[in-house]
Amino acid sequence: MKQMLAMFKLAWGKLRRFYYHKLNRSYIIKSKEKRHGECARCGTCCKLMFKCPFLDESQTPSLCKIHNTRPFNCRIFPVDRADIADKNLVDSSKKCGYYFESEKK
Repeated sequence: MKQMLAMFKLAWGKLRRFYYHKLNRSYIIKSKEKRHGECARCGTCCKLMFKCPFLDESQTPSLCKIHNTRPFNCRIFPVDRADIADKNLVDSSKKCGYYFESEKK
């Protein structure tokens, strides 16, 4: 049951990001102004619901094989705190390198 709830939350996150990407880019722009830090290259965000086929985990830190041409949804992640919560559902042992204005690093 707990795993099913986590999958529902991850699916909702994908729909939410799709909505922002296609219909509400102004939210992405505003949210990006509050985002600080940089990618820790843990690869966890590349495993939300399914593992991205372009994620190379053969080295540490992980590597995106198409980093220079990656899709917009990858470039905007995390849009907001909810995305970090989604990442933590998959693996909370790795801290995201990004944080938002009112969060402490």
